[in-house]
Amino acid sequence: MSDSQADSATDGATDGEAAAPATARARPAGTGDVPTQAGVPIFDDEADEVSWLAKRAEPPPPPPDFEPPPERPLFAPETPEEIEARRRRAAAEAAATSPTAPGAAGAAGGAGGDNDGYWPWATGHTTGAVIPHPVREPGARRDEKPGRTWLQLAGFLGALVALLIVVALAYQVLGPSDDGGSNGPASSDSPSSPLPSSDPTPIAGITAAPFDPPPDGNGEENDDSVPNALDGDPATSWSTLTYRQQLGPNGLKSGVGLQLDLGTAQNLRQVRLDLGGSPTSVQVFVTADPVASVEGLEPAGTADVTGEEGTVDLAEGTTGQYVTVWLTSLPSVSGGFRGEIAEVQVLG
Repeated sequence: MSDSQADSATDGATDGEAAAPATARARPAGTGDVPTQAGVPIFDDEADEVSWLAKRAEPPPPPPDFEPPPERPLFAPETPEEIEARRRRAAAEAAATSPTAPGAAGAAGGAGGDNDGYWPWATGHTTGAVIPHPVREPGARRDEKPGRTWLQLAGFLGALVALLIVVALAYQVLGPSDDGGSNGPASSDSPSSPLPSSDPTPIAGITAAPFDPPPDGNGEENDDSVPNALDGDPATSWSTLTYRQQLGPNGLKSGVGLQLDLGTAQNLRQVRLDLGGSPTSVQVFVTADPVASVEGLEPAGTADVTGEEGTVDLAEGTTGQYVTVWLTSLPSVSGGFRGEIAEVQVLG
């Protein structure tokens, strides 16, 4: 090697050492190239060279601390207007829960016009959060919808009128009527509704039997002559036995007579008698069934017949199938007292 080449080599080494990073110069021999320790390469296009970003000798200072966030309340602060509006609304709700509280309507009306600027939780506006329903005091009356009371009253009155109409129609259809529910007069054969303007009519088909009940009687009283009282011939008759003592409460016995069977229940008005001798006291009993005694029965009619013909008028509405003609006082005859019935008619 010549001196000029040695100088060139020396100059090149000097320039290379100047261009090399400090870490490369300080790298111990024999460690090899470690590109990752050099950091980021720096390309110089003008000089056509590549250098490496040197590692800082000292670590960079830490960044400044973040400023603490400003203190924020959980909810937005209330303005004086919002506080006053919420106070009035709370007073209105308290008055609404008590129907008897004075000024309830005024409080509710005053709170209704201050909705602008309300805090959402105070006005009940939808904000995405669930607003709890106000707690109702025990016994507090639930707010009713306007007009509901009048609708309920109208419905009740309508149902009542409908019920009255149904009852009236049912009475017209099912009411007591002998001709199928019509409003006209009942037929003449109805036992409970006679025609007052018509004359009494004799009932045909009557049968009779003597009536002399114990304990005072023996159940027999000239049985063979009983049909003579119903044969239509006044010349024939039925008569009682001859009693030496008069009948009645203080007599031998309370009475004696005939029991007539009409065949069916009839509406009765009169009993006509053709008698032999006078005077004769008569009681008439009308029953639905044959009786064994007249004790405790109420007579349908009574009469004191002073002649040989007499009529016993019966109480209005008398109805029955069996008619008992009961003689309680007999005419006087030779040797005692005896009653006689030539003809008996029952009229309805």
